[in-house]
Amino acid sequence: MIRSAGRTGPAKVTGLVLWELRFNLLAMVAVAAVMVPIPDTIQTDNATAVLSVLGIAASIFIGFRNSNAYNRWWEARTLWGSVIINCRALHNGLISLDDDSDAILERALDRGAEELWRHHYWKEFNGFNSAFKDPWGNTLILWTKGGDDPQIPEGWTGE
Repeated sequence: MIRSAGRTGPAKVTGLVLWELRFNLLAMVAVAAVMVPIPDTIQTDNATAVLSVLGIAASIFIGFRNSNAYNRWWEARTLWGSVIINCRALHNGLISLDDDSDAILERALDRGAEELWRHHYWKEFNGFNSAFKDPWGNTLILWTKGGDDPQIPEGWTGE
């Protein structure tokens, strides 16, 4: 990563860009060195051919870079999709048998989750909740609405 900071930032960025382009610049200097000793009449006749070849080479390099960038993007997309699928599978597995938050929390703990809190009432949202962190690092909060006149059971925390 390039970070431009202070007075030397632009020079540092320029130096890093030139270092990355060193082989391309060397190829351009080599072509120019070959073309300089040739008389002007021959240079003007062959200039279009040289530019065409350089243009084709540049398009191949750019196409290859675009293909690599697309492949990386596609790989990241598929990995993110698998994370979403795993989270949905965990969710479906947890709630398929019972809707009780204690039962869901127990099944999550059996599958390697980490309990964050249990038996808490949040007055502002009128909800009973518990939470756990799944094996992939996602925090899941289990909510149950308190209703019109919520009764906080003994031993529950509240706000």
